[in-house]
Amino acid sequence: MFRVIISLFISSVCFQFVAQTTVSGGIYQNTTWSASGSPYLMTGSMVVFPGVTLTIEPGVEVRVTPDYSFNTGNLRYLEVRGTLVAVGTVSNCQFIDNDFGFAEAYGHTIQNCYFEGNGVAIDNSGGANISNNTFDSNVLAVRLGDGSSLTNNIITNNGVGVAVLAYSPNSTLIENNTICYNTDYNLQNLTDKNFQVNANCFCSQDSTYIENLILDGYDDITKGLVNYAIYDDSCANVLDYVVKINLDGGAGLATLQPNSWRLKCQDANTLYIESAQVFQLELINSIGQVQKEIMLQKGENKISTNHFPSGLYFLKNEFGSTQKVLL
Repeated sequence: MFRVIISLFISSVCFQFVAQTTVSGGIYQNTTWSASGSPYLMTGSMVVFPGVTLTIEPGVEVRVTPDYSFNTGNLRYLEVRGTLVAVGTVSNCQFIDNDFGFAEAYGHTIQNCYFEGNGVAIDNSGGANISNNTFDSNVLAVRLGDGSSLTNNIITNNGVGVAVLAYSPNSTLIENNTICYNTDYNLQNLTDKNFQVNANCFCSQDSTYIENLILDGYDDITKGLVNYAIYDDSCANVLDYVVKINLDGGAGLATLQPNSWRLKCQDANTLYIESAQVFQLELINSIGQVQKEIMLQKGENKISTNHFPSGLYFLKNEFGSTQKVLL
């Protein structure tokens, strides 16, 4: 069950329709909100009951009437005890001036959406795929839990860009985002775990400036440390890596499982890979050409990369599992 709390306005793409449908209360049977009935004017809180599916078609706009008792805590919300389907994905949407955009994004794919002026744009306890969105002028853009991916988003001019609270942040992918100009912090590590965010651009070549906008163990000894990369002005090329800690399986990292390997960290000239057994990897460039065959030994492996051109590469094992790396 999750609850989407909406105070003012949620929409998909901005089409104009003559029709208008007023909705409120319980949804007790499978229901579809279609483009022909859009916009849907939600005049009160709603519940999708167990065993029932609410399907919201692409292009549908959902509007929420003002709740003048808001200050008493009487929020308008859509609570899903059954199933909410938006073509399996919430996409091409706008979340503007809400307390929460998504009050709980667990298990959802949220893509190509715009979030502005919200208290918390996306509050995610885990299992979400958040990609290709724009977050601007929210108090907190994304709160990120376990087993989630945050990729290819533009996260700028918020109070806090990304707050990581996953119990195991190494299960969470934070990659190819532009996380810049957020006033309090670009990134908060709210855990005691160490992790890296090398494949993200912070829009500065000044490590002191970047560091001041990352909350981690340098600021609060109860928190873990965060490694990151410094990019050029295009956010395409890595100039340097800031490695505060080698991610060597110490406190805060999950135990490496049998028949597995992981990229622990990297610096300007070396990949540090831990393996539970002997593995063969291939280093493949962005056009699919094998650049190097790597035989991993059990334990820590150091792979020199100083003779490869800068760019995007993939580590691929003999079973087809891949890991993206930027050199």
